[in-house]
Parts: sequence; structure tokens; C-alpha cells
Amino acid sequence: VVKAEGDNAVAVGSEGKERSVRHVAKGTADTDAVNVRQLNDVLTQSNEYTDLAVEGLNKRLDGMDKRFNRMAAMSSAQSAMAMNTAGLNTYNRLGAGVGHSDGESALAVGYQRVMNERGSATFSLNGAFTNSGEKTVGVGVGIGW
Repeated sequence: VVKAEGDNAVAVGSEGKERSVRHVAKGTADTDAVNVRQLNDVLTQSNEYTDLAVEGLNKRLDGMDKRFNRMAAMSSAQSAMAMNTAGLNTYNRLGAGVGHSDGESALAVGYQRVMNERGSATFSLNGAFTNSGEKTVGVGVGIGW
């Protein structure tokens, strides 16, 4: 056994002549040494906690991906609906559009009413619905001169 450097220190072996200390009891106080079993137990618990946290985060991200796809499908459906009625020169316009994004689908339905003879004021109402039950509605007013 080599003398440790400094006060209150213990050295077991020396550089190049390291030794194992075997049959170390489980440390219980803050200043006790830990044995490999204790270290492995903490490592296992930490890994299990991290695995659960990452799994939960992955599920949340997957849910967000699906929601983004539903929103994109609704947006696409509303755009298709609006384009189909934009050029119609009548007092009442009814339009429909469908959208699809990475496995998510949506349907949009809209109505527009020209409010006067000159066609300078309009009112519109629309809604979009996904295959997962999400929905959105919109109301608009347009004035031209």
C-alpha cells in the first residue's frame, strides 16, 4: 500500500499498480463510498426515467405532426373552395373544396352573398372539417370601390 498524498487520504495501490477493493458495503451517509451495485441501480433508474420521458415526448410530437397535417388539409380545402367561387358573377355563391395532407383529409364548404347591385359589398361564411373531427369556421366581409 502506498501512502496517499495529503491529510486524511487513503491510497490503495499506485499508478500502474491499481488494486480493487472488494466486498464494499452499501454506502448510507452522504460521505460514504458507493459500491458498483448502488451505482448500477441509480444508472438503471435514470435510464428508465429518461426512456419514459423520451417516449412521452415522442408521442406528443407524433400528435403534433398529425395535427399539423389536419390543419394543412383544412387550409388546402378552404383554398380550393375559395378559388372555385372567386370568378362567379352571381349574387349567391356556394363552394366546396377538399384537402389532404399525409393521411389527413378535410372538407370545406363556403357561402358568399353579394350585398348590392354594383357588387361592391360581399359577405361570406365558411367552415372546414377534418376526418378526425376538428373544425374551423370563418366569416368575412368585402368592400370594393
